[in-house]
Amino acid sequence: MGKSTETRGTIKMIIIDGNIHAISTKQEWFWTEEWQAGERKVDEYIKLGEYEEFDMMEEFLRTLRD
Repeated sequence: MGKSTETRGTIKMIIIDGNIHAISTKQEWFWTEEWQAGERKVDEYIKLGEYEEFDMMEEFLRTLRD
């Protein structure tokens, strides 16, 4: 993935594979390769249906405790 950056104030311009993204420097972490790899992994889990949905917070918390 080709990537270059230019910072001006609190906005950073990032070019990834020829596409320009203007992002806040406070959100720069989201565009790191490590974070993007995690995003791709989650997208794959969702595509394969490997997730659970919960109607109530207590139901969700119960699964974490069990």
